[in-house]
Amino acid sequence: MSGRRVAITGGSGRFGRFVVDEFQHDYDVTVIDKVRPDRDIRHVVADVLDLPAMSAAITGHDAVIHLAGIDSGVKVAEHDYFETNVQGTWNVLAAAESAGVRKVVVCASIAAYGLEAVEPRRTPDYLPFDEEHPLRPDVAYDLSKQVCETVSESFARRGRMSVVCLRPAWIIFPDKVADFDARAREADGGGALPAGHRPPPPHRAYVRPDDAARCFRMALERDVGAYDVFNVGASDTMSPAPTSVFMEKAFGRPIAPKDPTVFERNPRAAAFGNARARRVLGWEPTGDWAEFVRQTTSTA
Repeated sequence: MSGRRVAITGGSGRFGRFVVDEFQHDYDVTVIDKVRPDRDIRHVVADVLDLPAMSAAITGHDAVIHLAGIDSGVKVAEHDYFETNVQGTWNVLAAAESAGVRKVVVCASIAAYGLEAVEPRRTPDYLPFDEEHPLRPDVAYDLSKQVCETVSESFARRGRMSVVCLRPAWIIFPDKVADFDARAREADGGGALPAGHRPPPPHRAYVRPDDAARCFRMALERDVGAYDVFNVGASDTMSPAPTSVFMEKAFGRPIAPKDPTVFERNPRAAAFGNARARRVLGWEPTGDWAEFVRQTTSTA
């Protein structure tokens, strides 16, 4: 695999830097981004909404990692989420197909399940919710991520390239671990959340950025067929409470386990299933939340 040319859209972003780190030692990497990368690496300044620019930037590459888009944490109008994320993904895939690229890995999202943004919340059908669980988004960002998967599958169906969509859980960066740990303990430790403190996501699912980046590489390197989709998340949660307890509190009723043995083995097992990525891609998350907290607070 060494020497293959890989284009990474959104490689200048916060998560993109981790993905570039994962690839650059064994691949010939080009970052494609509206923002110049903060390192000495081949790059093309281009917008995913500019199809001719995408086509020129991607030509000559063997594979594409598509990360570029507007994240849910960025406050924009709903149509901006949809236009950038959906049309941008279509442009990248169209440019890749035209350039003869054989494989694209697309950054989808846990948001496509539609389980966290709107009250009343859409209750999961079962735990852990996995790739077979229905997607029920009802806000623009979440819907944009579902549609990106539909667009990806459509391009794969043409038979000219394979496409893999990865759905990361909340990517928690090292400098945010202490904050999320405090918020989860406040929310699930028995006390009331202090005024002004934002609650953590109701499912408490997370993934380390280095782990998620490694999964993008493994998705590129594994032959999984024309199209596939994988959840990418840690095996535990950021909460000190058992998963069944905080999920019932968040969603207002008990949620039946799809496989009771998962939570018998570990009451804090993730509500967001990663079994398929582990089995098919051979990917494994690093450690657990407590270890992540120790690592980040000891080096702070």
